[in-house]
Amino acid sequence: MWILRKIIHALIAPVLLLMLSYMTINGFLPLMPDVGSLTGRLVPLVPYGLAILAVIFGLIYRHERIAYAALALALGNGALVYLWPAAPVAGASWTVAYAGMALLLPGYLLYAALFSAQGIFGVQGILRLLLIAIVAQAVLMAVDGVLPSGLEAVLADLLHGRLFDKALDSGSHLPQPAMLFLAAACLILLANFIRQPGPMAAAFLGVMIATAGALDRVGEGLAPSLYVTAALAMLLAALAQEAYGMAFLDELTHLPGRRALFNDFSRLYHRALIRTYRDGFTSLLARSLRRSGALYRK
Repeated sequence: MWILRKIIHALIAPVLLLMLSYMTINGFLPLMPDVGSLTGRLVPLVPYGLAILAVIFGLIYRHERIAYAALALALGNGALVYLWPAAPVAGASWTVAYAGMALLLPGYLLYAALFSAQGIFGVQGILRLLLIAIVAQAVLMAVDGVLPSGLEAVLADLLHGRLFDKALDSGSHLPQPAMLFLAAACLILLANFIRQPGPMAAAFLGVMIATAGALDRVGEGLAPSLYVTAALAMLLAALAQEAYGMAFLDELTHLPGRRALFNDFSRLYHRALIRTYRDGFTSLLARSLRRSGALYRK
Protein backbone atom coordinates (compact mmCIF):
# COMPACT_ATOMS: atom_id res chain seq x y z
CA MET A 1 0.00 0.00 0.00
CA TRP A 2 2.83 2.37 0.87
CA ILE A 3 4.63 1.58 -2.41
CA LEU A 4 1.43 2.20 -4.38
CA ARG A 5 0.94 5.56 -2.71
CA LYS A 6 4.55 6.48 -3.44
CA ILE A 7 4.11 5.59 -7.12
CA ILE A 8 0.91 7.62 -7.38
CA HIS A 9 2.49 10.66 -5.73
CA ALA A 10 5.46 10.47 -8.09
CA LEU A 11 3.30 10.19 -11.22
CA ILE A 12 0.75 12.90 -10.43
CA ALA A 13 2.73 15.87 -11.79
CA PRO A 14 4.08 14.22 -14.98
CA VAL A 15 0.71 12.73 -15.92
CA LEU A 16 -1.20 15.96 -15.32
CA LEU A 17 1.33 18.08 -17.23
CA LEU A 18 1.41 15.67 -20.16
CA MET A 19 -2.38 15.57 -20.31
CA LEU A 20 -2.64 19.36 -20.08
CA SER A 21 -0.10 19.99 -22.84
CA TYR A 22 -1.54 17.28 -25.11
CA MET A 23 -5.13 18.47 -24.70
CA THR A 24 -4.13 22.10 -25.23
CA ILE A 25 -2.12 21.38 -28.38
CA ASN A 26 -4.80 19.16 -29.90
CA GLY A 27 -7.63 21.58 -29.18
CA PHE A 28 -9.43 19.65 -26.45
CA LEU A 29 -8.86 22.63 -24.14
CA PRO A 30 -9.34 26.17 -25.51
CA LEU A 31 -6.05 27.39 -24.04
CA MET A 32 -3.82 27.60 -27.11
CA PRO A 33 -2.98 31.27 -27.76
CA ASP A 34 -2.64 32.73 -31.22
CA VAL A 35 0.95 32.78 -32.47
CA GLY A 36 0.77 36.49 -33.27
CA SER A 37 -0.68 37.53 -29.91
CA LEU A 38 1.38 38.79 -27.00
CA THR A 39 0.89 35.51 -25.14
CA GLY A 40 1.86 33.61 -28.27
CA ARG A 41 5.12 35.56 -28.47
CA LEU A 42 5.88 34.85 -24.82
CA VAL A 43 5.20 31.09 -24.89
CA PRO A 44 8.49 30.20 -26.70
CA LEU A 45 10.38 32.17 -24.03
CA VAL A 46 8.83 30.38 -21.05
CA PRO A 47 11.14 27.32 -21.32
CA TYR A 48 14.19 29.56 -20.91
CA GLY A 49 12.88 31.01 -17.67
CA LEU A 50 12.01 27.57 -16.33
CA ALA A 51 15.41 26.26 -17.42
CA ILE A 52 17.17 29.02 -15.47
CA LEU A 53 15.15 28.13 -12.36
CA ALA A 54 15.88 24.43 -12.85
CA VAL A 55 19.62 25.06 -13.19
CA ILE A 56 19.74 27.31 -10.11
CA PHE A 57 17.71 25.06 -7.83
CA GLY A 58 19.27 21.93 -9.26
CA LEU A 59 22.68 23.20 -8.22
CA ILE A 60 21.43 24.42 -4.84
CA TYR A 61 19.94 21.04 -3.98
CA ARG A 62 22.79 19.13 -5.66
CA HIS A 63 20.69 17.57 -8.38
CA GLU A 64 23.06 18.09 -11.29
CA ARG A 65 20.93 15.89 -13.51
CA ILE A 66 18.19 18.51 -13.37
CA ALA A 67 20.61 21.25 -14.40
CA TYR A 68 22.03 19.29 -17.34
CA ALA A 69 18.61 18.19 -18.57
CA ALA A 70 17.27 21.75 -18.30
CA LEU A 71 20.15 23.11 -20.38
CA ALA A 72 19.59 20.47 -23.06
CA LEU A 73 15.84 21.13 -23.15
CA ALA A 74 16.33 24.89 -23.44
CA LEU A 75 18.70 24.44 -26.39
CA GLY A 76 16.32 21.94 -27.95
CA ASN A 77 13.45 24.40 -27.64
CA GLY A 78 15.51 27.08 -29.37
CA ALA A 79 16.39 24.74 -32.22
CA LEU A 80 12.83 23.53 -32.76
CA VAL A 81 11.34 27.02 -32.67
CA TYR A 82 13.90 29.08 -34.57
CA LEU A 83 15.66 26.61 -36.89
CA TRP A 84 12.54 24.83 -38.11
CA PRO A 85 9.55 27.19 -37.85
CA ALA A 86 8.03 25.17 -40.70
CA ALA A 87 8.53 21.49 -41.38
CA PRO A 88 9.63 19.59 -43.29
CA VAL A 89 12.20 21.59 -45.25
CA ALA A 90 14.62 20.65 -47.99
CA GLY A 91 18.31 20.07 -47.55
CA ALA A 92 20.67 18.90 -44.84
CA SER A 93 19.01 21.18 -42.30
CA TRP A 94 16.19 18.66 -42.19
CA THR A 95 17.63 15.37 -43.38
CA VAL A 96 20.71 15.57 -41.15
CA ALA A 97 20.32 18.30 -38.50
CA TYR A 98 16.75 17.59 -37.43
CA ALA A 99 17.08 13.82 -37.72
CA GLY A 100 20.33 13.97 -35.78
CA MET A 101 18.84 16.10 -33.02
CA ALA A 102 15.89 13.70 -32.80
CA LEU A 103 18.46 11.12 -31.68
CA LEU A 104 20.97 13.25 -29.80
CA LEU A 105 18.55 15.18 -27.57
CA PRO A 106 16.73 12.09 -26.23
CA GLY A 107 20.07 10.33 -25.94
CA TYR A 108 21.49 13.08 -23.76
CA LEU A 109 18.34 13.19 -21.62
CA LEU A 110 18.57 9.44 -21.11
CA TYR A 111 22.22 9.85 -20.15
CA ALA A 112 21.31 12.64 -17.71
CA ALA A 113 18.57 10.53 -16.16
CA LEU A 114 20.87 7.60 -15.45
CA PHE A 115 24.27 9.07 -14.61
CA SER A 116 25.40 9.54 -11.03
CA ALA A 117 26.00 12.97 -9.55
CA GLN A 118 29.67 13.97 -9.75
CA GLY A 119 29.48 17.74 -9.27
CA ILE A 120 29.07 20.24 -12.08
CA PHE A 121 32.55 21.72 -11.59
CA GLY A 122 34.36 18.39 -11.50
CA VAL A 123 35.94 16.63 -14.44
CA GLN A 124 32.79 14.63 -15.17
CA GLY A 125 30.64 17.75 -14.90
CA ILE A 126 32.79 19.70 -17.34
CA LEU A 127 32.75 16.79 -19.79
CA ARG A 128 28.97 16.65 -19.61
CA LEU A 129 28.73 20.36 -20.34
CA LEU A 130 31.12 19.94 -23.25
CA LEU A 131 28.92 17.14 -24.57
CA ILE A 132 25.99 19.56 -24.74
CA ALA A 133 28.15 22.06 -26.62
CA ILE A 134 29.37 19.39 -29.05
CA VAL A 135 25.83 18.24 -29.81
CA ALA A 136 24.67 21.83 -30.36
CA GLN A 137 27.64 22.57 -32.63
CA ALA A 138 27.04 19.43 -34.68
CA VAL A 139 23.41 20.41 -35.26
CA LEU A 140 24.37 23.96 -36.25
CA MET A 141 27.02 22.70 -38.67
CA ALA A 142 24.45 20.52 -40.39
CA VAL A 143 22.00 23.42 -40.56
CA ASP A 144 24.62 25.74 -42.07
CA GLY A 145 25.52 23.15 -44.69
CA VAL A 146 29.25 23.09 -43.93
CA LEU A 147 29.45 19.30 -43.92
CA PRO A 148 30.93 17.64 -47.02
CA SER A 149 28.26 16.48 -49.45
CA GLY A 150 29.41 12.88 -49.25
CA LEU A 151 29.19 12.89 -45.46
CA GLU A 152 25.75 14.51 -45.61
CA ALA A 153 24.49 11.75 -47.89
CA VAL A 154 25.84 9.01 -45.64
CA LEU A 155 24.39 10.61 -42.50
CA ALA A 156 21.03 11.16 -44.17
CA ASP A 157 20.86 7.50 -45.17
CA LEU A 158 21.76 6.36 -41.67
CA LEU A 159 19.42 8.74 -39.86
CA HIS A 160 16.47 7.95 -42.13
CA GLY A 161 17.05 4.22 -42.47
CA ARG A 162 13.91 2.13 -42.29
CA LEU A 163 13.93 -1.11 -40.37
CA PHE A 164 10.18 -1.52 -40.73
CA ASP A 165 7.50 -0.56 -43.21
CA LYS A 166 7.28 3.15 -44.00
CA ALA A 167 3.72 3.16 -42.68
CA LEU A 168 5.25 3.22 -39.18
CA ASP A 169 6.54 6.79 -39.59
CA SER A 170 4.20 8.06 -42.29
CA GLY A 171 2.23 10.25 -39.88
CA SER A 172 5.20 11.69 -38.00
CA HIS A 173 8.14 13.98 -38.67
CA LEU A 174 10.34 11.61 -36.70
CA PRO A 175 12.39 9.13 -38.74
CA GLN A 176 12.24 5.49 -37.77
CA PRO A 177 15.63 5.34 -35.97
CA ALA A 178 14.57 8.24 -33.74
CA MET A 179 11.17 6.68 -33.08
CA LEU A 180 12.72 3.36 -32.12
CA PHE A 181 15.30 5.05 -29.90
CA LEU A 182 12.62 7.11 -28.14
CA ALA A 183 10.56 3.97 -27.53
CA ALA A 184 13.60 2.16 -26.14
CA ALA A 185 14.50 5.15 -23.94
CA CYS A 186 10.97 5.28 -22.53
CA LEU A 187 11.11 1.56 -21.74
CA ILE A 188 14.47 1.98 -20.00
CA LEU A 189 13.19 4.89 -17.92
CA LEU A 190 9.99 2.99 -17.12
CA ALA A 191 12.07 0.06 -15.88
CA ASN A 192 14.18 2.46 -13.83
CA PHE A 193 11.03 3.94 -12.30
CA ILE A 194 9.65 0.50 -11.46
CA ARG A 195 12.95 -0.46 -9.86
CA GLN A 196 13.23 2.77 -7.86
CA PRO A 197 9.89 4.61 -7.84
CA GLY A 198 10.33 8.26 -7.01
CA PRO A 199 9.61 11.78 -8.25
CA MET A 200 12.89 12.12 -10.16
CA ALA A 201 12.53 8.83 -12.05
CA ALA A 202 8.91 9.65 -12.91
CA ALA A 203 9.88 13.15 -14.04
CA PHE A 204 12.55 11.91 -16.45
CA LEU A 205 10.10 9.40 -17.90
CA GLY A 206 7.62 12.21 -18.46
CA VAL A 207 10.38 14.43 -19.88
CA MET A 208 11.24 11.79 -22.47
CA ILE A 209 7.59 11.49 -23.54
CA ALA A 210 7.23 15.28 -23.73
CA THR A 211 10.46 15.51 -25.74
CA ALA A 212 9.08 12.98 -28.20
CA GLY A 213 5.96 15.13 -28.54
CA ALA A 214 8.01 18.28 -29.10
CA LEU A 215 10.16 16.64 -31.77
CA ASP A 216 7.14 15.18 -33.50
CA ARG A 217 5.23 18.49 -33.58
CA VAL A 218 8.10 20.58 -34.93
CA GLY A 219 6.95 23.32 -37.27
CA GLU A 220 3.47 23.46 -35.73
CA GLY A 221 3.57 26.84 -34.05
CA LEU A 222 3.68 26.80 -30.27
CA ALA A 223 3.35 23.03 -29.86
CA PRO A 224 7.08 22.26 -29.35
CA SER A 225 7.47 25.01 -26.75
CA LEU A 226 4.42 23.81 -24.83
CA TYR A 227 5.81 20.30 -24.64
CA VAL A 228 9.24 21.58 -23.56
CA THR A 229 7.55 23.80 -20.96
CA ALA A 230 5.74 20.75 -19.60
CA ALA A 231 9.01 18.81 -19.48
CA LEU A 232 10.79 21.55 -17.51
CA ALA A 233 7.81 21.91 -15.18
CA MET A 234 8.07 18.17 -14.45
CA LEU A 235 11.70 18.58 -13.46
CA LEU A 236 10.89 21.50 -11.16
CA ALA A 237 7.98 19.61 -9.58
CA ALA A 238 10.22 16.60 -8.96
CA LEU A 239 12.86 18.87 -7.46
CA ALA A 240 10.27 20.39 -5.12
CA GLN A 241 9.16 16.92 -4.03
CA GLU A 242 12.75 15.85 -3.47
CA ALA A 243 13.46 19.00 -1.46
CA TYR A 244 10.41 18.35 0.70
CA GLY A 245 11.53 14.78 1.23
CA MET A 246 15.02 15.89 2.22
CA ALA A 247 13.59 18.32 4.76
CA PHE A 248 10.69 16.40 6.28
CA LEU A 249 11.08 12.67 5.56
CA ASP A 250 13.44 10.10 7.03
CA GLU A 251 15.86 8.75 4.42
CA LEU A 252 15.57 5.13 5.55
CA THR A 253 11.87 4.71 6.29
CA HIS A 254 10.46 7.65 4.26
CA LEU A 255 8.27 8.43 7.26
CA PRO A 256 7.86 11.99 8.59
CA GLY A 257 10.98 12.97 10.50
CA ARG A 258 11.79 15.26 13.40
CA ARG A 259 11.40 18.47 11.40
CA ALA A 260 7.95 17.37 10.22
CA LEU A 261 7.03 16.58 13.84
CA PHE A 262 8.15 20.01 15.02
CA ASN A 263 6.29 21.64 12.14
CA ASP A 264 3.08 19.83 13.09
CA PHE A 265 3.59 20.72 16.74
CA SER A 266 3.96 24.36 15.76
CA ARG A 267 0.65 24.29 13.90
CA LEU A 268 -1.09 22.51 16.77
CA TYR A 269 0.39 24.98 19.24
CA HIS A 270 -1.08 27.96 17.39
CA ARG A 271 -4.44 26.22 17.09
CA ALA A 272 -4.38 25.42 20.79
CA LEU A 273 -3.62 29.06 21.60
CA ILE A 274 -6.55 30.24 19.49
CA ARG A 275 -8.89 27.68 21.00
CA THR A 276 -7.73 28.50 24.54
CA TYR A 277 -8.23 32.19 23.90
CA ARG A 278 -11.67 31.56 22.43
CA ASP A 279 -12.76 29.27 25.27
CA GLY A 280 -11.35 31.63 27.86
CA PHE A 281 -13.17 34.58 26.33
CA THR A 282 -16.43 32.59 26.26
CA SER A 283 -16.04 31.64 29.93
CA LEU A 284 -15.28 35.23 30.87
CA LEU A 285 -18.34 36.45 28.98
CA ALA A 286 -20.54 33.84 30.68
CA ARG A 287 -19.28 34.83 34.12
CA SER A 288 -19.94 38.49 33.39
CA LEU A 289 -23.48 37.73 32.29
CA ARG A 290 -24.10 35.65 35.37
CA ARG A 291 -22.90 38.44 37.62
CA SER A 292 -25.15 40.93 35.89
CA GLY A 293 -28.07 38.57 36.30
CA ALA A 294 -28.76 38.39 32.57
CA LEU A 295 -28.75 34.60 32.59
CA TYR A 296 -30.83 34.19 35.72
CA ARG A 297 -33.72 36.56 35.38
CA LYS A 298 -36.70 35.66 37.42
